[in-house]
Amino acid sequence: MKLRYLLIASGVCLVAGIFSIGQNVAGAQQLAANVVAQDSAGQSTTASLKTLSNYVGTHMGASQTVFLETSYTKAQATSSVAPETSGQVYHDAQTACVSHTTAVNQADCVQSYLASHATPGSSTAITQPAAVNKTPYTYTYQSPRWTPDLAGILLLMGLLGLAGTGVIAVARRLKP
Repeated sequence: MKLRYLLIASGVCLVAGIFSIGQNVAGAQQLAANVVAQDSAGQSTTASLKTLSNYVGTHMGASQTVFLETSYTKAQATSSVAPETSGQVYHDAQTACVSHTTAVNQADCVQSYLASHATPGSSTAITQPAAVNKTPYTYTYQSPRWTPDLAGILLLMGLLGLAGTGVIAVARRLKP
């Protein structure tokens, strides 16, 4: 057998293996996007996270990190304790900001009103909510360096072919 054929076959295997790793990455990204979409829709992400974990654990180069932004935002909103203000100041803030059309603008207006009309150290002072830890909403999945999937087998075959080509070439040169 001619060495160039073995060398060409090894090269084809290596290129196909690298392409297959790209497909693994694309598949993992699609699964991660599905998790984020489910989170945004307010659905449970447990099954999708398990599917992503299984996929990443069995495919080379498919490492992913997923941040559940919607769940994190909801947690921040629920942890935000209503400012400790007197009922009248808070009522006045609601009345003054009723003209704002969006909830975000209205909330900003109320915060500004309370900040400007609250007396520091009194029951009308605004307290800052505790920051929500992002760690429970961040999932990082690390893929193994090598797996026996299509990419792993192709890369192994390509590397073994290259090594075999080198061994045969050296053996032919040493042969008298």
